Amino acid sequence: MANRHTNPTYNDREALAPYNFVRLPDAVRTLPEAALPRHDVIDPARHSGLFECELTTCSPLYIRGMLDAAQVGTGDAKNQSDFFSIDGKHPAIPGSSLRGLIRGLVEIVSHSKMSWVTNNKQVYRAVDTTTLGERFRNQIMHTQAKNMYIPKVRAGYIRQYKGEWYVQPAKDIGGTSFARIHMGSIPDGLAPWKLGEDGKEIKNARTIYIQPGPYQFQEVRGGFLQIKFARVLRSNAKKEDRGLQEAALIYSGRMLSKRIEAVVYAPDKDVLPEKWYALKYSVTSIDGNESEVDLEQAYRDQISDDQAALLGNNGVLSEGQPVFYLQREDGKLAFVGHTMMMRLPYQYSPLEMIPMTLRDENQVDLADAVFGYVKAPTDNNPVNARAGRVYFSDARCLDLDQLLPTEGITPSTLSTPKPTTFQHYLEQPVSDDPTQLKTYDDAGTISVRGHKQYWHKDDIKLSQIAERDPYKLKHATQYTRIKPLRSGVRFGFTLRFDNLSDIELGALLWVLNVCGQDNNAYRLKLGMGKP
Repeated sequence: MANRHTNPTYNDREALAPYNFVRLPDAVRTLPEAALPRHDVIDPARHSGLFECELTTCSPLYIRGMLDAAQVGTGDAKNQSDFFSIDGKHPAIPGSSLRGLIRGLVEIVSHSKMSWVTNNKQVYRAVDTTTLGERFRNQIMHTQAKNMYIPKVRAGYIRQYKGEWYVQPAKDIGGTSFARIHMGSIPDGLAPWKLGEDGKEIKNARTIYIQPGPYQFQEVRGGFLQIKFARVLRSNAKKEDRGLQEAALIYSGRMLSKRIEAVVYAPDKDVLPEKWYALKYSVTSIDGNESEVDLEQAYRDQISDDQAALLGNNGVLSEGQPVFYLQREDGKLAFVGHTMMMRLPYQYSPLEMIPMTLRDENQVDLADAVFGYVKAPTDNNPVNARAGRVYFSDARCLDLDQLLPTEGITPSTLSTPKPTTFQHYLEQPVSDDPTQLKTYDDAGTISVRGHKQYWHKDDIKLSQIAERDPYKLKHATQYTRIKPLRSGVRFGFTLRFDNLSDIELGALLWVLNVCGQDNNAYRLKLGMGKP
């Protein structure tokens, strides 16, 4: 595929990352399924046999071992630091890890289709003056006139119905479902918010009784902007007169110069569960196929440490939790959050940023043919699966007499991949101009940059991996304990293969050979941190 990505030329535009990308192929090399060999006979015209392979660690390596029932029950699985083992004593590398590693490389070198890419839409928030910031405001607000905005966001409550999460709308009073209250006007002694007497108490919400004002344009930022909302005119911790009504006060977290909190009106009991807004539903995707939208998983994927501290580990996904939500043009949910300025999903998912010709699941590529596949059943093929023709044993340690006892260490924080960093993950034809950066709203004009691969590391020392900052170590939830093996430890495994063609065996051998060269140009990436 033509390279449409350009690296920045300005020093102030450069960004460093521990990974880079192998760009996508121009086309997928497919094989007719009818030409694939049977599994019940050995074809003398094809190749069958085995390789005895030796793998040597070139830097510290760590693969976490399995937990027993007692360890799982402790809730401290991330600190059970023994290396993976088959017999409970000696380190080993799972054959499944080796298989996945080699398959991923064969997919790249054989121009196989791009698989294993999430179809969940990434989320973002941009409260600045960039093009992305303008796009965010246009989704959150309707522009009435210059510097006059009407929020599109509504408020409601997370509810569980028939085992799935929904949003029950809050009451509509005068055209809005929530109001704003000055923090200096919040009364003392507010009870925790919960739905009903037996409901669960919500961490960041309190029960308040209010008299909401009219829904009208109000001056903010010294009159520079006008936003339409309702102010709370009176409030009390108890319902002491008929002029006040129950609502949920939401504490959205600390922010410099914040003076306002939101108050969500009570749930609208006239809206039956069948009319609540589902967090999971079906839509027709950009390529005309029916697909599932899973806002629950998309929301879970973006829960930050601050949000977990404020709301709990499940964020807003708790019965009775007050939330804000934005709707799509068809009335379905676009997203939910605990503040009005919530993160929003892009229009397209990372999967949809890949040309359909490079991700057609109906195609059988070389990696499918060699390693096997399981696909969604079709009318013509209800059992749409095929077994692989390569088999990896577990890699057993060959240097048991040379293993050095390793004390557990706490490594520096290793974050999960962040495809929300569209500057890295998507092609950027004009990377020097921040106003022309492409995002997940630009499907059809650009693509993902390709197969992600990590840079090689030197033979680093354990002292270089360990976290030494005592302040950071106080944040225990972000860290784990590990017992890595040193460099220079050898493992042995068997790779058996049946009925491979010249091309199939050639692709497999190329990967094994190029990673076994002595010039350190290429190395395999296994284990935690991909060393």
